[in-house]
Amino acid sequence: SSPMLWIRRLRAHTWILLRHKQLVLHWRRASPLATLPQMALDLGVPAALVYLYLSNLTRLRKRERQDSGGIDARVFEQGVEEIMGALLLPVAFFLFVRRVVGAVVAEKERGLTDYLRLNGMSQSAHNLSWVLHEGLVNGSLICLLLDGLAKLRWEADDFSLEALLLFNGGLLLFAMGATAFSLLIAMCFDSAGFATQVGSLIFLAPVFLGLYLKVLELKHSFAGKANDQYRRAQTSPESPAEEEPPIFEEEEYVWEQRARASLALFPHQPFGEVAALSFRALPADALLVQTYAHQSADLILMLALGVLLENSKSILAFLRRGCSRRPPRHFQALKQSSEEEEDEAVASGGGGPQRRKRGKRAEREGGPDEAPCVRFRGVTKRYGGFTAVERLNLEVHRGQVCCLLGHNGAGKTTSLNVLTGKESPSEGAVLLSPPGLPPLDVSTDSQQAQALMGVCSQQDTLFESMTVEEHIHLFLRLKEQPSLGQSPGQSVAHRTEELLKVVQLQSHRAVQSQHLSGGLRRRLSIALALISPFEGSVVVLDEPTTGLDAMVRDQIWQLIRSLKRTRCVVMTTQHLQEAEELADQVALLDQGKLVARGSVDEIKKRFGIGYQLRLARPPDAECEALVLGGVRGAFKEQGEGRFVLPFASVGEVGGLLGRLERRGGGVAGGQ
Repeated sequence: SSPMLWIRRLRAHTWILLRHKQLVLHWRRASPLATLPQMALDLGVPAALVYLYLSNLTRLRKRERQDSGGIDARVFEQGVEEIMGALLLPVAFFLFVRRVVGAVVAEKERGLTDYLRLNGMSQSAHNLSWVLHEGLVNGSLICLLLDGLAKLRWEADDFSLEALLLFNGGLLLFAMGATAFSLLIAMCFDSAGFATQVGSLIFLAPVFLGLYLKVLELKHSFAGKANDQYRRAQTSPESPAEEEPPIFEEEEYVWEQRARASLALFPHQPFGEVAALSFRALPADALLVQTYAHQSADLILMLALGVLLENSKSILAFLRRGCSRRPPRHFQALKQSSEEEEDEAVASGGGGPQRRKRGKRAEREGGPDEAPCVRFRGVTKRYGGFTAVERLNLEVHRGQVCCLLGHNGAGKTTSLNVLTGKESPSEGAVLLSPPGLPPLDVSTDSQQAQALMGVCSQQDTLFESMTVEEHIHLFLRLKEQPSLGQSPGQSVAHRTEELLKVVQLQSHRAVQSQHLSGGLRRRLSIALALISPFEGSVVVLDEPTTGLDAMVRDQIWQLIRSLKRTRCVVMTTQHLQEAEELADQVALLDQGKLVARGSVDEIKKRFGIGYQLRLARPPDAECEALVLGGVRGAFKEQGEGRFVLPFASVGEVGGLLGRLERRGGGVAGGQ
């Protein structure tokens, strides 16, 4: 993607954070009483502890300038100062790191991070936006509070303006480095509560190691002086020889030097040096610039490492891709083509080549005469030794609704994850054919392919503090794809109005998502799935009506029916009734395998399911007995007044309907 596109996405996600955290732009809706305690912890605690450290540091520097005490006293005071810096400065940001880790993992736990990635947010823009918001914005606010505290006691503490400004620069770099370090910690966890506890310990471990090394360094500085005195006494002719060995040898703390070198990778180590150098009595410009460079290098390293590890889902998987001996792509294509023909015959109920030709001809007659919009080619997905999806071959055309039908664990959601690029297939490929563009492989061209898709997952993935209109406006910005030839003819505001009208949310445009009902949240999720730079895009719906009442479900069904006019819809469901209402094509999955494919009528005929009979009025016992006894093999379906009449007994259906009409049963039929 172009640099300007990356900058827009960075700006969009930074805006999400500013709105979501309720710190800067959200005061018009959030209660100040609710946000003040959080702001006091986030900003006040670090500012107060850092001020306490700087206040003591200036007193030590003042005594140093007055040259009070001997050399040993100054060495001791300098050692105490470094120990305070090694402990107090990182601990001041303990709550800051703890909150950032919890917030990042909470968004990942709710699926917001993956959802943003599916909608075009790059990992680098995502990480940098956290660093800019939490590090730069909150770090600047901490600096303002710190400077305000210093101003109150400027004369008493003898602060230097130049030293304070130099320290502010180091504090901002440390806040951004601590945020980048928090992002690295958050990558290791999927539970926000567990990440908050363990992540805090991970942050404190190098802090206490650095504190221990500072204590040893102070000890060695005094021991070194005693060692020098011993050696001078040994070489002096006036002094008698002493038999006691030196207090220590240099080899004893080689491991300490190695440990100190490893601490250079953590953000708190150079920050302590910045504090000491900023308030040093003598100028130390070169050392200060070097320490700033050290902080900047740590920040860049952690950001790059976070993006690298997040993009490569597993280091071992990355190594396996480089070392595996996979067959050539042309061999895989030939193998997949033969497997597709075989699987198509099985899924269609057998019948050989002639049946396949008739099926393809019927498909062309029922749908548009063009290449399939979505094509699964021998897709297999394995998790260790478990095969979730096996050799899935499926085609969906524009203007069709394809339902993946099956029970829990049948492989429906896994198939959608492979389709959307959320997971990579173990074998095979998923191809998208957008109008006017060459086919795209979802695995290799994931960014462009995801721009052509809209996804509505099982759970509504929304930002609680953002309004309906803000959600649509944001995702319209994220889905901008100039590289795909998108025309910017319509403004974002105009397209927002169109989407609000489609999902009938005009009257709720200013309502935050946390205050929407379940049905309205589902409509908003579907509206976000409709956002695409192309009319002929792919809409992916994962069980869109799960948990909704009958009235809301019917409204969602009506919305889905209207989508297929210009789009290709792929959805999952566990209910045959939903597939009957919506699907032009049904793919029946069982244990990851495609066991049947075709229209609802074809599926019913193949598996012995018949006509549906629904009585408009609730039947009494006599009416129910009339239906069950009037047609051989008839049985009652779930739901009041619903029956299934087998195709094999179709000759008896006419007589039953006549008897019901004479009795006044109020019949509504269907297949």
